[in-house]
Amino acid sequence: MNFKTVLDYRRSLEEQARIGLAVAARELEDRLATVRALEQDLDRFLEDLMRGNRQGLPASDGLMRYHFADHLAANLAAARREVEQVRIRKERHENALREAMRDCRVVETLDARRATEQGRRAVRAAQHLHDEAGIRRWREVAHVGTRDET
Repeated sequence: MNFKTVLDYRRSLEEQARIGLAVAARELEDRLATVRALEQDLDRFLEDLMRGNRQGLPASDGLMRYHFADHLAANLAAARREVEQVRIRKERHENALREAMRDCRVVETLDARRATEQGRRAVRAAQHLHDEAGIRRWREVAHVGTRDET
């Protein structure tokens, strides 16, 4: 089995998972910045609204401002939902990366075991050849000794 090909493939999957995680993390940062900006906008608008209520606004202006405040609050709620969706996506990418890293380690371990076993087989084969040569020399010496006696 060619572990190098498998390991290269697993490493490419790991790299893709890293890229996906980086994209999701960046998107999460952007969405969180959007939420913070919307929160600040809503807070400022509500402060202005309260100041305007104290100063006495016409009813139509007050109603329009309350509707706008509802609109800002709805945008903020939608942005928070998007943040949660992106968080879930980021967690999926983190899990995919962990799995890809684990798979790479498994293939590396299997390759190392294969290499070790290959080394052991080579040592055994060399030992076998060495033993064969020793036996052949012993037989030759033993055979020469038996010829001299006859």
